[in-house]
Amino acid sequence: MRYLFISLLLTSSFLFANEKVAKQCVDIEDDTERLSCYDSLFKIQQIEEPKLVTPKKKKETEIIKQDKEIKKEVKKERERRFGLPKRLEKEEDKIEIKDKILEVKKLADLRLDVILENGQKWRSVEKIRQVRLKANQKVIISEGFISGYVLKVVDKKISIRVRRIK
Repeated sequence: MRYLFISLLLTSSFLFANEKVAKQCVDIEDDTERLSCYDSLFKIQQIEEPKLVTPKKKKETEIIKQDKEIKKEVKKERERRFGLPKRLEKEEDKIEIKDKILEVKKLADLRLDVILENGQKWRSVEKIRQVRLKANQKVIISEGFISGYVLKVVDKKISIRVRRIK
């Protein structure tokens, strides 16, 4: 019963919302104008369907060239960051570096420092007694199966777990 009373109070306010405008329609003497005034008050206005606006099309060749340039820049940026402490990267962002060894140094703790031609410096994670890496060998550095990075010599069965120093 309470809810019925509250709903009646609320609906009465909606009914009297157009009262002032309806009084203006009453004062109109011409029948057709008065009818159109009432129609404008109580008729449900139809909303026009939104129109789809299409942007101006660029030449497809320009778009393809821009995409290729962007992809090259992104790849260069990823190669530059490769091996540094990483942010969360997606699976499709995984890359590998192919380069030549410029110099190999054996440290006192039996670890190796490998300097590549691109300026990157990598250090072996595990201790290596017999050094089989040499300058001018082509290597591929990729992400390891679980974590870390693996340096593999092309056309040889040499792979070493490494981390990037510089």
